[in-house]
Amino acid sequence: MPDVLIAVVLGVVQGLTEFLPVSSHAHLVLGQRLLGADPVRFGLPFDVAVHLGTLAAVLIYHQLVEEMLRLLVRDSHFVTQVALRPSRIEFASQPRQMFGQLQQEIREAVDFSQKAKLLKLADAINRIRVEVVHKLTRRGSLSGLTRDARRAKSTYDRIFAIFDDAHDDFRVVLSAYKRDLE
Repeated sequence: MPDVLIAVVLGVVQGLTEFLPVSSHAHLVLGQRLLGADPVRFGLPFDVAVHLGTLAAVLIYHQLVEEMLRLLVRDSHFVTQVALRPSRIEFASQPRQMFGQLQQEIREAVDFSQKAKLLKLADAINRIRVEVVHKLTRRGSLSGLTRDARRAKSTYDRIFAIFDDAHDDFRVVLSAYKRDLE
């Protein structure tokens, strides 16, 4: 079997088994043996490269949560602007706010029913990112990375559910304003 095809198959195996509660590394080793992959070409360097995909997943979850926070701030500004019509408020726009700055703005200026829970989960996903990025070089094994990726995925799913509800709340508020104006 060509090396490219082996790499694709092993990448798919890694992706499909990454979030199972068993070691995806074991699946890679088993896949390498079943496919007759050259242990030199598909050994540790390949394993590390595949696990970098897992690291990327954690960072992507963090980035998606950051964008959700940014949208909630923007929604809040829009609802405030609509509520104070015809007056115009200019919100101080900061150049690309950092994750913590977005959390602080939501704490101080945005209101929705599950705000405290969302902020707690946002803190959790930020801690996962920090642990992964800053401790990656000190790990003796890549298995901890898989555990962190599973935690990040679970936390992201819970954050998304709260974000979706909050975003719906903003839509309901805007619909009520629209009805009042008619």
